[in-house]
Amino acid sequence: MSSPRPDQEPHALGRLQRKATAPTRHDIDAQLGDRVVPTRPYRLAGDVDADFLAVTRLLQAGRLTEALAAWQGPLLPRSDAPGVREERDDLIVALRDAVLHRRDAGALWTFAQTGTGADDLDVLETFSRLLPPTDTRRSVVLARLRRVVS
Repeated sequence: MSSPRPDQEPHALGRLQRKATAPTRHDIDAQLGDRVVPTRPYRLAGDVDADFLAVTRLLQAGRLTEALAAWQGPLLPRSDAPGVREERDDLIVALRDAVLHRRDAGALWTFAQTGTGADDLDVLETFSRLLPPTDTRRSVVLARLRRVVS
């Protein structure tokens, strides 16, 4: 799309942009049918799934290793929307608590490799206590602990 000419009114570009996105509703109806996204009021009438919901289900089923593997990091980390913040925080707390309570070295190591767990003092301390002195991960964890504490 080219830039508007100087003699065009400023809102003309907005009209062009709306026209460019207008087929979206038609495309959705063509693909999914109008029963999935009714128009009065607009809403999703079908089942919706998302990765954060899958992680929550796995945690509720006690499948921590699978939940950690499915977790792709904090939900929409740049969003300040209250509902998103709440979901994001709840999921992080649930994952963290499950990892700490399970006291499984593999789960602790996996969580410690994430941006969320890399500097988590409780996770690092718990993990360091579980590792035998010969485990090569121990030096990594002890170095992180020194950084976090200093």
